[in-house]
Amino acid sequence: MPATTENNQGSFLGRISIRRNQVMSMDGSHDQEVEDLELFQKHVGDRFSELLSSTNTSSGDALLSIAWLRRILDEFLCCEAEFKAVVLMGRDPSQIAKPPLDKVLPELLDRVVKSLDVCNAVTLGLDAVKNLQRLAEIAVAALDQTPLGDGQVRRAKKALSALVAAMLHDDSNAAAKGTERTRSFGRRAGNNTNSGKYKSLSWSMAKNWSAAKQIHAMISNLAAPRGAESSGLAQPIYMMSSVLVLVMWTLVAAVPCQERNGLGTHFPLPRQLGWAQPMIGLQEKIAEEWKKKEKKGNVGLLEEMQRMDKLGQSLVEFADSFQFPAEAERLDEVKKHVEELGDICKKMDEGLEPLQQQIREVFHRLVRDAARTFVEHGMADGRLCIVTKEPYAPYERPALTRAYLFPPDKKPARLPGFHTCVGSGGERQTPEWYKENVIEMLYEDPVKDIDIEKHTLTTSSGKLLKYGSLIIATGCTASRFPEKIGGNLPGVHYIRHVADADTLILSLEKAKKVVVVRGGYIGMEVAAAAVGWKLDATIIFPEDDLLQRLFTPSLARRYEELYQKNGVKVLKVIIGIGARPAVSPFERVGQNTDVGGIQVDGQFRTSTPGIFAVGDVAAFPLKIYNRISRVEHVDHARRSAQHCMTIFHTSIQGFLNMKEALEKCGGSSLETRAIGETVEIGNFDPKIATFWIESGKLKGVLLESGSPEEFQLLPKLARSQPLIDKAKLQNATSVEEALEIARGSLQGEAVV
Repeated sequence: MPATTENNQGSFLGRISIRRNQVMSMDGSHDQEVEDLELFQKHVGDRFSELLSSTNTSSGDALLSIAWLRRILDEFLCCEAEFKAVVLMGRDPSQIAKPPLDKVLPELLDRVVKSLDVCNAVTLGLDAVKNLQRLAEIAVAALDQTPLGDGQVRRAKKALSALVAAMLHDDSNAAAKGTERTRSFGRRAGNNTNSGKYKSLSWSMAKNWSAAKQIHAMISNLAAPRGAESSGLAQPIYMMSSVLVLVMWTLVAAVPCQERNGLGTHFPLPRQLGWAQPMIGLQEKIAEEWKKKEKKGNVGLLEEMQRMDKLGQSLVEFADSFQFPAEAERLDEVKKHVEELGDICKKMDEGLEPLQQQIREVFHRLVRDAARTFVEHGMADGRLCIVTKEPYAPYERPALTRAYLFPPDKKPARLPGFHTCVGSGGERQTPEWYKENVIEMLYEDPVKDIDIEKHTLTTSSGKLLKYGSLIIATGCTASRFPEKIGGNLPGVHYIRHVADADTLILSLEKAKKVVVVRGGYIGMEVAAAAVGWKLDATIIFPEDDLLQRLFTPSLARRYEELYQKNGVKVLKVIIGIGARPAVSPFERVGQNTDVGGIQVDGQFRTSTPGIFAVGDVAAFPLKIYNRISRVEHVDHARRSAQHCMTIFHTSIQGFLNMKEALEKCGGSSLETRAIGETVEIGNFDPKIATFWIESGKLKGVLLESGSPEEFQLLPKLARSQPLIDKAKLQNATSVEEALEIARGSLQGEAVV
């Protein structure tokens, strides 16, 4: 079903498009505007009235079925297009700047921003539904056999038991363990077919994010216009807010989402408004379904899931009592249930992918229209522009010292394969993506000067850019040897950009020996890459140990042994090289002389109003340890940028996260060597973990080669710093056992 069609829009949008081309004045246009507003109200009422009436007939789509959800999304997209035409297109921005529009339109846009997270959560929930569908398909395949034996029944019971157990949890994560939260709309990397599976949206969801609280926040200040306001533009804005909230509330009720406790069964709409009547009717029907849920933790009201749950339980009961050979009458009954379950799986197979695509369309429509509304109506002075010295759209820089350096027979990574945000499981944001999302890119034209007083930037080519808000995300630059000791000789390489990696690869193709200076992340990764080229590799570093900022001496020795076992020589000499924060030309913004970089507060704001700094270059207060820190790691770059963007819409108390991963490190500081005592478990078999303990408290954990579930535990431990039984931890015989002890301490189960 298309989102909008010419038939859907009818003559209404045709006339609005004519209105858009008229010279906007107050002379003689008032009657036309009133007629347009009345027509918009009628269309909204008619659309939802038709949707309501179709649920009351046996021939219509079942309430909250996949097909029905697609219909309500289609109605939303049509309403949104009509709203844009009647309220926004061609309108003088001065009208928007006057009360009450100066208040109600920004409130609508705030709801739009909140709805993006809801779309994100719903998409994750649909991934969980697909996982449950696969379990049902396993059961159908096993039970659809003649004759039916013990082996098939056991296989079906295992799948059905997992299905029923997962549906007891009201959380998409329970039904999709291992599904990463950081997603981005688009096909999975490397899959360009139409059947590609869609992931969620464009930023990470916080672990404590709540779908119920997000809906409540959207409703909190939603009030119908009164008095004279009820006949003006405030009325359609209120209508569009109501439609948006109803659709998001419906999606959260139907699809398993993160934290739905307290969602509520309705939100108030004035019954005296004609267009609101069918929406109230839909609310009441959905609320009735919500109240009828047999289990408190049911996975959602999605009609196909409800039927699947009942059939699953029935078939589990059959499997529990199965004895070969089964009675013919019982087998006939089971066959009907299996056929019905198979039909449900088929409908889900045909409907879930288009539903996700439609949510994707809703998301992108909201993003595009909200951005244009901000700009076109004076609610933002400009646009989003990214200025870079590189010739490429942003990419995952860690790939340059990892898969990019693979030898040809190992399928090395190349652009566009690792544009952001594939490193975090998200959409690959190619140059076309930035165009589609109205983001201007200035390539190979870095900023050379800033005028803080005039809020302007000057690029190398001489372009003058005026900014309202500026985010400095310049990262670090590679330190270089002085030229007088051979820093620029052929064969001496520094790696920071794609061009650097390309030059290095040309040398690796001809080299026999490789010497890597410094034993940090990059040095260790390049040495490992050299081994992949079957070269004689040596790491030289000035510190006592590899990655001294993080590894304990004991753990460092284990990594050194691992590298030596794989043919890498490790030498320790006195020499200085590495990376430094790229603060030029922003020195006047405010530097931190202790840790380097640009000083910011807990919201990544510099001391200069309107200027922010994120990523490697930001020196920020680490709340959990009450000190200033700077982190050079891709995970911190992502999270600090996301946190910075969040404050444009909400108030955040401070940045708690301090890089939740170093290959998924759960410690909250890169300088952990001096913290208390350590307990090391494992020996690269394949896991190894180090636990930092001080005054009986677990201060941090570093984990190598853990599972997704284990990595999700680490930030909780780092933040909570629970009391832990050190002796019990030391006696653990495996990394898994040690992590369970840590988990138990988090839940108050450990004896200290």
